[in-house]
Amino acid sequence: MSGITLYLAEHLLDHSLHKTSFTQPAACYMGLCTNATAGDTGNGGTFTELTLATNGYARQSITWNAAGSSGSTNSGTVTFGPCSTGNWGAVYGWSIFDASTAGNQLYFGQLSSSATINVGDSLTMAATTGIVINIS
Repeated sequence: MSGITLYLAEHLLDHSLHKTSFTQPAACYMGLCTNATAGDTGNGGTFTELTLATNGYARQSITWNAAGSSGSTNSGTVTFGPCSTGNWGAVYGWSIFDASTAGNQLYFGQLSSSATINVGDSLTMAATTGIVINIS
């Protein structure tokens, strides 16, 4: 399951109805979460991100293919890690942010299956297969 956050939905709606202008983010970053029900933090959901700058973890800059009838996909391989000094444990989901630290959550979703990341491991999502944001 993946979705758009309330934060982004409200800004896009206001922008498209000429209420307020919304400037696209200068860049987008993917983060990973450790809770099994990744959700929209601005709408009562939870997204427990791995601790930034700990054990080799950092959000990764990502780029997107243009949206089409089947949605939008990441255009390049996204690699997290390697995990350095302490295990990351089970990773269940991802989120897209508009900043490399802090920032606003834009999209969220769950991995097709959880991945346990231990010291020396990396988590890699192949281009066009790791993330699909469907438009419906």
